[in-house]
Amino acid sequence: MDENYTSLEEIDKEKIRTAIRLHAPIEITSYSIPRQMEIYIHKILTMFLHECHQEHMNEYLNFCIGELLSNSKKANIKRVYFKEKNLDINNRDDYAKGMETFKEDTMANLNYYLTQQKKAGLYIKLLLQLKNDGIVIQIINNAILCEDERERIQKKLDSVKQYNNPDDVYKNVLDQTEGAGLGIIIIVLMLQKIGLSKENFKIYSTDKETITNIELPLNEKIQSDVVHLYEDFAKNQKTIPVIKSSFNQLEFLFNQTNFTKNNILEVVSKDVTLSLLLIKAAADLNKSCCNLSEAYDLIGIERVKKLYSKENTEINIIKKSVDKSELWEHSYNVAFFAYNLAKNFYNEDTFTADDIYLAALLHDIECVLIEAVSNTHREEFQTHYRELGISNDVIHMIYNNGWHSMGGSMLVKKWGLSDNISLIIENYKDPAKAPDNIKKVALIIYIADVMQYYDEGKVEYYQIDKELLKSVGIENEAQLKLVIGKIKEVL
Repeated sequence: MDENYTSLEEIDKEKIRTAIRLHAPIEITSYSIPRQMEIYIHKILTMFLHECHQEHMNEYLNFCIGELLSNSKKANIKRVYFKEKNLDINNRDDYAKGMETFKEDTMANLNYYLTQQKKAGLYIKLLLQLKNDGIVIQIINNAILCEDERERIQKKLDSVKQYNNPDDVYKNVLDQTEGAGLGIIIIVLMLQKIGLSKENFKIYSTDKETITNIELPLNEKIQSDVVHLYEDFAKNQKTIPVIKSSFNQLEFLFNQTNFTKNNILEVVSKDVTLSLLLIKAAADLNKSCCNLSEAYDLIGIERVKKLYSKENTEINIIKKSVDKSELWEHSYNVAFFAYNLAKNFYNEDTFTADDIYLAALLHDIECVLIEAVSNTHREEFQTHYRELGISNDVIHMIYNNGWHSMGGSMLVKKWGLSDNISLIIENYKDPAKAPDNIKKVALIIYIADVMQYYDEGKVEYYQIDKELLKSVGIENEAQLKLVIGKIKEVL
C-alpha cells in the first residue's frame, strides 16, 4: 500500500482482511503525508481496528497516529534543513543554532522542504499488525534520533505523571522550540484513556531508522469468548466434511482388484479432510503417529475401506463449491510447498518431510470445517452462541478466521492427534515464539503459507518476514519468485 491510494477500494479491504488472518503486517509508506494520504490512513486504521474488534480505540488511536506521523515528517524535514544550513544535527551547538530558525523557515516554505525530503529518500511508514497476544502499531522514519532529540523525548515521557488530562498539558507546557513537545505527552495520556500506560509506548532508534512502537493488548472479554466458542465448536464437531468427487475416487479404487497403498494415498494426501479421517483413526491406536503412510500401515487396509465408506457416520459428504475448492486446494498447495522446503532445509531427526507435509496440510483445518458448515447449521450455531452470551463480534471473528490457528489447535487436541501437530498449528503464524522442539517446522509452514498467498497475489513481499526467508536461503524477492516457480513446476 502506498501514497497513490486516496480511498479504500475492495482490493485494499481484502488485503487488510488477509493480513489480519495471517497476522501479517500492513505497511503504508509516504514521503510527505499529504492531506489525501491522511484520509487514506484514517480509513485503513479504522477498518483494521474494526476487523480486530477494537473500535473503542479508534478515536484515540487516530489522533495519536496523526500526531506521530506529523512528528516523523518534521524530523525528516529537520534533516534536510540542517543539511542546507551546513549544520551538524549531532553537534549540540549546531543543533541549538538550527532550532532557533527551523520552525519559522520551514513553515514559510513547507512545500519546498517536503520536495527536498522526498529527493533525499526520507520516508515515513505506518505499520499495523495483529499478533496472537495483541496489536502492534509502528511509525517508522529513516532519520536517526540525535542526542538532543532523545533527551527531549525522555524528558517529556518522564513528565507525563504530572498531568491528568490533555487540558493540563496545554496550560503548563510552554516549550515552543519544536511545536511545544505537547504531542508525546498527550499521546501517552490518550493511551491511558484506553487502559494503557507509557510502557506500551516506546521511541527508539536502530542504526537506520527511528521507530515509535505502540503495543495494544486485545480486549480480554473478546479473547475469553473466542476461546470459549472454539472449545464449544470442537466439542460439537461430530462429523468431518468430505468432498463428493474425492470420495468417489476412493470408492472407484476400492472396486478395483489391483489397487495399491500408493493409489489410495495419492488421493488421500491431496485432500485435507480425507487425510484428517486417516490420521484421526490412527491416533486412536498410536497418538504419536504424524504421517499418512504410517497411519495407513497402522490401521490396515480393511479398516481403511470402512473409514472411507458411506456407512461411516463420521463422514458428511458435500458437493464441491468454489469457496470449498479454494480452501482444499490452498491446504494441499501449502503442504506441497512445506514438503519441498523440508526436503531442502530441514536436517533434524525429530520430524520427517512426510510429518511436516501432514502438519502443513492441517494448518487451516478450522477454516475448512467452518466453511463447510451449511447456512442452516450456521444459523443454529449463531443462535446457540448468542444464548451462551457470546457477542456478534466474536462470532464474526470465528467465521472470518482471525484466530483460526487457535481453533485448529483445539480441534486436533480434541481428536487426540499428536501434541506436536497441535503445537505446530497453534504457532506457525509466529514461529519465533514457538517451542524449541517445533520451531523449525513452524517456520517452514509459515514460509510455505505466505509463499502460497504471495503467489496468489494476496500478500506483498514487504509483508513477509525477511529474516525467516533468509533461514531458507531466500535473500530477495527475485529469489522468492524463483523458489516458488521451481516448486510449482514439480506440483
